[in-house]
Amino acid sequence: MKKPFLMTFILIGITFLVTSFWYFTSGPNSFPADEQLVEEITNSFSILSNSEIQDTVFLDDRHVFVPFKAEDEMYGFSLWKWNNRKWNEVFVSTNDDVRVWKIDSKDPTTFRVVWNYPPQDKVSYMKLYLVHERGLRLVTMKSTTNQLCSLSKRLGCQRIFMEV
Repeated sequence: MKKPFLMTFILIGITFLVTSFWYFTSGPNSFPADEQLVEEITNSFSILSNSEIQDTVFLDDRHVFVPFKAEDEMYGFSLWKWNNRKWNEVFVSTNDDVRVWKIDSKDPTTFRVVWNYPPQDKVSYMKLYLVHERGLRLVTMKSTTNQLCSLSKRLGCQRIFMEV
């Protein structure tokens, strides 16, 4: 009586482990069509209902940058990530900003700078400044001074996104 119960329990456990492994490690499905992307973006921002997808840029197999143009010459972009067996919208922007997408926050080689400016702005390059402010910290009668540290990088804007 104990042996069939034990074998059934082990079989169910193995089935659960195999199914879980397949569910969480399987690769991405095909990326949604433009119409479906517009529908998802509209769910986030209703004013973007008549958007036109300009391009679909795969940053890797699980992260996608999608620039779009909405009515009234409004340009924006959305960021998409494959997670839990579906494509999820991570971020939507419509305010002409430059965004650093840290795909893996512990690995700086995966950081991407993304933007979508209107062509009439004629942006030929951007200068990015990374600044760590100077400061003084006192802890139990010991002082620590952080020196000003800055880094600048000039990026040409030939492409719609740039790898740093």
